[in-house]
Amino acid sequence: MSYPYSQEALELHLGYDAGVIFRSEIIDWADSILVDYEYNDDVAELSMSRSVPSSEFSSRIGRIAVGGDQFEAMRVVLGRMFIDLSHDMGRVRQYTRFMECFSIRHDYDLPDDMNFFYGVDDDFALAEQGIFNSFKRLSKSLLKSLSHFEIYLQNKRQQTNS
Repeated sequence: MSYPYSQEALELHLGYDAGVIFRSEIIDWADSILVDYEYNDDVAELSMSRSVPSSEFSSRIGRIAVGGDQFEAMRVVLGRMFIDLSHDMGRVRQYTRFMECFSIRHDYDLPDDMNFFYGVDDDFALAEQGIFNSFKRLSKSLLKSLSHFEIYLQNKRQQTNS
């Protein structure tokens, strides 16, 4: 079943799984959904999920996210990754692994604007081992690729504020 807020839930779900969105932000979102929309058991359950294991928390947000557009949601998440990595490259490997998993889940059938996912995790793994390329150069290239997604995050914020 799809809800009017399923797309936003999917963005939060992917962001949580990627590590760019934290549990507290999702719980605050669920609380606001309970105020603004008709009561929903799944949203109420999510709202009370401060201490459940991560896998259960992800599953709960996933039930609300059904029906959302995966690629549109991922574009917003990539915008958040860009902002995060612009300040601190500390989670670059976590994010590249997530991109690789996202690619696999979609059988490597990604839209053109996400083609940079292909091999990015392998490239970083080789750079870490000193086999090929430099971590710094790859990080710079990844930031450039991610910068194109900042507009999706800005659009999302404008929609939220209007």
